[in-house]
Amino acid sequence: MTPTSALLVALGGALGALARVGLGLWLTRVYAPSFPWVTLGVNTLGCLLLGILVGLTPSDDEAQRMARLALGGGFLGAFTTWSTFSIETITLVQTGRTGAAALNLGLSLVLGLGAGALGLHLSR
Repeated sequence: MTPTSALLVALGGALGALARVGLGLWLTRVYAPSFPWVTLGVNTLGCLLLGILVGLTPSDDEAQRMARLALGGGFLGAFTTWSTFSIETITLVQTGRTGAAALNLGLSLVLGLGAGALGLHLSR
């Protein structure tokens, strides 16, 4: 990785993290914390945006490859919350809420894959 591409990923990551926290704080006020709706929504949106980005930026063009690094690896890498999803799902299981854990797992998988496919489709 070149210093320029590293800087692009770092800047994108910082902006993605800020966007994730800001959106999370706002959505937490809207939705009850009884189910991890914020994480589910952020992951779904991130999958959709990454699908669009990949569809619009062929990797053979240097400028588009840099955009993919900054936006995909940086911004969306920090914006999506798969690790948070994992811990929230495990916590649901540990607290005896296996139905909610299964719902979170299923919805995350189906909506994430569906949003990624939709993003690719919309970008073509």
